[in-house]
Amino acid sequence: MKADKAAKRTPAGNWFSRLFRRGKPGGAKENAEEVVSALSVDERITILLLSACLHVLILTPFWFPPLSWPGPEIEPVTPPPTKVVAPSHPLTTRNRASRLERETLPKLDQAALQRMYRDRGRRINACLRCTLTKADFSGGHYRLSNLRYADMRAANMQEANFDGARLIGANLSRANMRNIRLQGALMTGADVRLADLSGARMLGVWIDNADFTGANLTGAQMREMDVVNGARFRDAILRDVDFRRSNLGRINFYGADLSGADLRGTRGLLQSQLDYACGDRHTQLPKGFTIAECEG
Repeated sequence: MKADKAAKRTPAGNWFSRLFRRGKPGGAKENAEEVVSALSVDERITILLLSACLHVLILTPFWFPPLSWPGPEIEPVTPPPTKVVAPSHPLTTRNRASRLERETLPKLDQAALQRMYRDRGRRINACLRCTLTKADFSGGHYRLSNLRYADMRAANMQEANFDGARLIGANLSRANMRNIRLQGALMTGADVRLADLSGARMLGVWIDNADFTGANLTGAQMREMDVVNGARFRDAILRDVDFRRSNLGRINFYGADLSGADLRGTRGLLQSQLDYACGDRHTQLPKGFTIAECEG
């Protein structure tokens, strides 16, 4: 009977029985080293294979279903466009333009305008919350004027001098501001949507929270511009604008056309601000930045 049991034992069984066998009558206690040295080559290979299978079963518990922990849903990140971002005349800008053009403008305050004419070039003009819609300031000198919250929608300010003016909260939407001088002006919170500022001289201007959505600033000089809480240039035409040494942190350039613009030496600019804007081969960017090419 004992002979039959011994014959049925596998090599591994044989080894285990010898390894854990205690002292028996007529037999000597064997230690592990002696058992291992006494194993044949086939027995050693069998033990190695069994050990490898055991490790695989322990380290890869594939029989357990994956655990799902409750948590907030993470929205998928949409990659930025790789080709064309901003057309020359975005549809959204045209829609905003049509809405603004349909606005009913309040009547021009002639008395306030006459005071502005009378004091220009001689003293500091102050016209807080004045209604100056469609007023003609072209070619005039209004340096250091205080026009806080003035309504200057659709005004003609072409080639006028508003250096150092306080245009805080002023409404300048759809104004003609071609070649205007705004050096050092305070435009915090100003509404400049769809205004024409092509060729404007805006060195050191402060545009915190200003809205330049859809504005045309082609060729404007905006060096050393400063901003803290950001500004909006959505769908703006910023071709050949000089932004050198400006603080562009938190500025919204979504859909803006930066063809030929110079952004070298700017501060606070992030690649994510340019991911939804466009430019061309003449756009000069800080080292390591890229921009998609505009169509047309």
